Amino acid sequence: MKAPLFALVALVLYAAANTIIDRKLTAISPLASTTYIYIGLASISIPLLFLRDQIGFKLTMPNTAEIQLLLGCALLFFFADLAWFKAYHSEGRLEQITAVFLAFPILTAFMKGMSSGVAPTKSDIASWIVVAIGLIVSIRQPFK
Repeated sequence: MKAPLFALVALVLYAAANTIIDRKLTAISPLASTTYIYIGLASISIPLLFLRDQIGFKLTMPNTAEIQLLLGCALLFFFADLAWFKAYHSEGRLEQITAVFLAFPILTAFMKGMSSGVAPTKSDIASWIVVAIGLIVSIRQPFK
């Protein structure tokens, strides 16, 4: 039950951050926004890394191959965040931008299946169609 709880906490925090971005920060350059976000993340992460034993964080360090993958993921996160801020900076609406994110489970399931060589089931495809319809409806019916 821990995983869904952590996912729910992340969902609430992401929703709050996106609302703040939409309401107060859309005029800021996406590159500046991304830069400040990563400076903030580093200023929180680095002290936690050094104080991990005192606060009880278990730390498993990556091996060389995993470090390379993590650095690749860092690039992906950077460009994803840059595009996310650009969506708001381009006068995108909160409802529209976050509704597009509903496609995330579809795309990740598709990528996971493709990378493992597993074809989607009929149930997968049906659920993707339901999510796609919900996505289209939610984008067309924004809050006023």
